[in-house]
Amino acid sequence: MNKVALALNVVGALAILGGIIVGFSSYQEPLPGYTYITEENYSVLFTWIGVGLISGIMMFGFAEIINLLDKIKMGIYKDSNKSGNEKEPGKATKYIEEILNKK
Repeated sequence: MNKVALALNVVGALAILGGIIVGFSSYQEPLPGYTYITEENYSVLFTWIGVGLISGIMMFGFAEIINLLDKIKMGIYKDSNKSGNEKEPGKATKYIEEILNKK
């Protein structure tokens, strides 16, 4: 796995965990004039959990995109060296050279 993708997976997991923790710690609001009597505001809870889930899932998605792009890059390099004859370029190298020659 790519280092950047791994870091994004960790950030995504921390975002989900952080959203849950912040949601549960901030959904109880003390009533005015009372110290120990609280009122539960579930909209704050669900908002924080939703924000954590959405941002975490987005980070997982970006990590998967980076993994796929890394696999494509490795496939191109393997394809160009697969021919056995070092003088003959692979299909990917020929395609890239064709695109560059058109300019």
